[in-house]
Amino acid sequence: MRRWRIGWITACVVFCFIGVFFLSREPPLTEETIQATSIEDFDIVLLAGRSLRSRCIRLFGGRAEEWSHVGILHKENGEIFILHATPDTRDGNAILYERLGALFERKAVSGFRIVRLTGLTPVQWDTVRLRFEKERLETYPFDYSFDAQEHTRVYCSELVLMVFSGIICDLDTKQIVYPGVFGTLTNCVTVLEHLK
Repeated sequence: MRRWRIGWITACVVFCFIGVFFLSREPPLTEETIQATSIEDFDIVLLAGRSLRSRCIRLFGGRAEEWSHVGILHKENGEIFILHATPDTRDGNAILYERLGALFERKAVSGFRIVRLTGLTPVQWDTVRLRFEKERLETYPFDYSFDAQEHTRVYCSELVLMVFSGIICDLDTKQIVYPGVFGTLTNCVTVLEHLK
């Protein structure tokens, strides 16, 4: 009888934790949370969402506070744009280049971290710029198998790796590369962060 009670109490605690994690209702962020003056071209943005898919990625990515999406920032005419890969497109092309505000409006973004690679040479920056422009114009379907080594289909982390290929070297692409790993790279510094 005592074991039954302990099991029942444990099940209730686990159920409550899962309920709070998946059903919490913090307000979504807006574009105004990120000031364009603090952003440089090719900063990497990690995003945490409130959707069920985002919460599952964060939960199963190793830690509950993991980031669920990643993209690369670029400024045009004082506005911030993001290059990212997402399954949320109607035309089947996973690559989106859109205003960051449009992403914030469409998704329930609850947090972000912006990181910047440091110590890159001018040649490396030129390489990143060329790859960014190339990938922005490419068409790929979304990679639901999350294979970062094969590039006929892409997912968000894979797209970032493709742009920074050979520059970001300390990631194992034989496994799923979760967005949160970009915040732990040794040659990255956090520029701005907001996570509740």
